[in-house]
Amino acid sequence: MDRKTSPQLLEDLQVDPEQHINLIVSVEGDPNFYVRQVQELHLEVRRTFSLTQKLALSGPARAFLALSQKEWVTKLEEDRPVKALGD
Repeated sequence: MDRKTSPQLLEDLQVDPEQHINLIVSVEGDPNFYVRQVQELHLEVRRTFSLTQKLALSGPARAFLALSQKEWVTKLEEDRPVKALGD
C-alpha cells in the first residue's frame, strides 16, 4: 500500500481504524464498475468521477485499509475542499 497513499495517511488509518473519514480513491477504469465492491466493504459512495477515474468515499478507516489491498485501487488521498482562484 505504500505506493497508494502517503505515509501520514497510512498512519492515520492505522492509529484509529474505527474513525469515520472521507477519502478520494483512484481506480483503474470506470469507477462505476467498482461501486458494489466498495459498498460491500461498508463504504458509502458519495460521488463517482468517471473522467478522472475516482470515487469519493466515506466510512471507517479499517474499510479503507482493506480497500487499499485491491489491485484495481491505484491511490488513496484525503478528500479536501477545492478552492477556486480568488477565494
